[in-house]
Amino acid sequence: MVVTKALAKNSAYSGNLYNCIEWAKTHAKKTGTPVAIARARPESRRYQVIAEVTAQGVRMLNAPLEVNAKRVERFYGE
Repeated sequence: MVVTKALAKNSAYSGNLYNCIEWAKTHAKKTGTPVAIARARPESRRYQVIAEVTAQGVRMLNAPLEVNAKRVERFYGE
């Protein structure tokens, strides 16, 4: 099972990929700030940022960026 999160500056959403993207679109249009979509396995220590969502649309990343899971949990919760 893979954990998918939409990570904004002051909030986050956890769910499946489609729901995270839909939440991120709404949040990006409302606030005007980009939202990152990240995935990880529960036992993994690193999240892979696979997409960026802005008010203009969704941009999938060819080479996922890796982010430490502790940093994500510290800023956005578990």
